[in-house]
Amino acid sequence: MRLGHQIVARVLPLVPSVQDGQETFSKPLSQAAKLWKKVNAAPPAGVTGPGVLQDGTAGAGFTTAVAAVAALYDAVVDAEQEVSLALQRRNDLQDEALRGRFSPAPRSTSASGSINLIPARISWTPISSACGGRSTTMKS
Repeated sequence: MRLGHQIVARVLPLVPSVQDGQETFSKPLSQAAKLWKKVNAAPPAGVTGPGVLQDGTAGAGFTTAVAAVAALYDAVVDAEQEVSLALQRRNDLQDEALRGRFSPAPRSTSASGSINLIPARISWTPISSACGGRSTTMKS
């Protein structure tokens, strides 16, 4: 007959890799928390309980930590979605601004249909010393 701790060891979930994402960690953490609760409630032969981790964390503390990790992941997903939505709103505003600035408004075209663009000013500093390190400005 096998000892109870061997049975528990065979039921433990595999440990995910450090590089794995949240989805890979959630199920094994949840499985370990549930198994821990069952072992504490009815320890198999050869298992003394309640079990604690090396740092002194008890089963309830582990279960709380697993729930906290899940909540933090949900918060990260929510924050990432908010960033994506904000970027899309910004892109839409930029598109509107550029259409309004560079496309002809109803009364802004001349009889020939030409468009007057706002003059641009471009400045740069040459990398080479060929220009003596002077800043050069060009106006169109």
